[in-house]
Amino acid sequence: MNEQYKRLKMNSYTQILASEVSHDGKYLIFGSNFGYLNIYSVSELRDLQNQTNNITPIRKVQITNEAIYCIHSNKENIFIGHSNGVSMYNFQTLLRGKSEKAEPSLFFLYETVTKRNRKTIKCLHEVNGIAYDEETKRLYAATGSPKVCVWDTQNGEVVEELKGHFKYLYEIKFVPPSNEQFLTGSEDGTVGVWDKLNSKILGKFDLISCKYIENESNSVSKNTKTNENNCYVNCFDIDKDGRWLVASSGDLKYFCLWQFQTRTLFAIYQTSGTTSHLKFSNGQILSIGNEGFLYKWSLDGKLLQRIRVFSDPLSLNSKMPIPALFSIVFIPFKNTTTEDFEKIESNKSSKIQIENELDLLVSRKRKLDQIIQFVEKENQIEGSFAITGNSVEIPIFLGQENASFHLVFDNWSKK
Repeated sequence: MNEQYKRLKMNSYTQILASEVSHDGKYLIFGSNFGYLNIYSVSELRDLQNQTNNITPIRKVQITNEAIYCIHSNKENIFIGHSNGVSMYNFQTLLRGKSEKAEPSLFFLYETVTKRNRKTIKCLHEVNGIAYDEETKRLYAATGSPKVCVWDTQNGEVVEELKGHFKYLYEIKFVPPSNEQFLTGSEDGTVGVWDKLNSKILGKFDLISCKYIENESNSVSKNTKTNENNCYVNCFDIDKDGRWLVASSGDLKYFCLWQFQTRTLFAIYQTSGTTSHLKFSNGQILSIGNEGFLYKWSLDGKLLQRIRVFSDPLSLNSKMPIPALFSIVFIPFKNTTTEDFEKIESNKSSKIQIENELDLLVSRKRKLDQIIQFVEKENQIEGSFAITGNSVEIPIFLGQENASFHLVFDNWSKK
């Protein structure tokens, strides 16, 4: 009876909160609120891109009993942030495994101790966002506390705790192309700008006032410390050249675009619903939220396109509302090998001959935005990406008005 209830609950309430493409571009990875990781072969998606068949993962494994909030992969390892910390796995070992559960090669724990009513209380913090620094081999985490936690990935020890916000953190990213700075999104309504070398916060982009505030001034919007407007930064993105920053709150029906280097506000985008994820793509902005649509915006604040993600939003269950959307992950539907990367890297001087491939491949090698380019043609978005959300199905989008096929994350009815 308990097992049947568990299956019914997972089939009805699965939320796919995290998504990632493996470093080599061969695998698409999703994590759910029940702690499961599903891995799909990109080559199988490529073979099925003109069909309507559903496909199953090549590997399904339970990482934790709690929710998975974020995933990051590098050449060797995959880091999975969840309610209990971060689990690190050798990706190939995890991929080849056969068991339903997997033990991490290293576990990163962030625990703080506070005193309340003369009692010592230990608090274990969840990890909502992670960023890996290839140069120092350190893992930076946006935790369920006001602090950034930094671990040494060689031994799992906490090497730094960085204080600069007043409330919980939700996301963290390095600023390309140099990665000398990083950004944090917080429940205090700001995006913090940090100097990696000195481990200091330089200032904050305030979503309430839409202004940038220098750290030296020690002044913030009157509602930032108390957060009376309940304005928390749940998502932000910075473009691959480090020129533009876009950020949104889970409670505000607008998001802001700043010129990052000058710290000046450039545009405010009015939305009809709340925004859960933002992505730069080919000089434009993609956004999703609680309305079940993908929105495409110009940098000057204009709405260019609105696309329904589910062709039939009630197809999963006639009594279900439109599924809320949580994340966008780009799928590299192009065969690209390590030799291709090395060829591009070694021929950087031949810019004219390889300009298009360089843009595609180096950006894919660089960070989380592992993707193929988007091209505007006849008011359509061309390219391939998956959108996760409050649903057991993951629509695979191929630049058409409707998703071409779905991945089934949990198909318990067949078990």
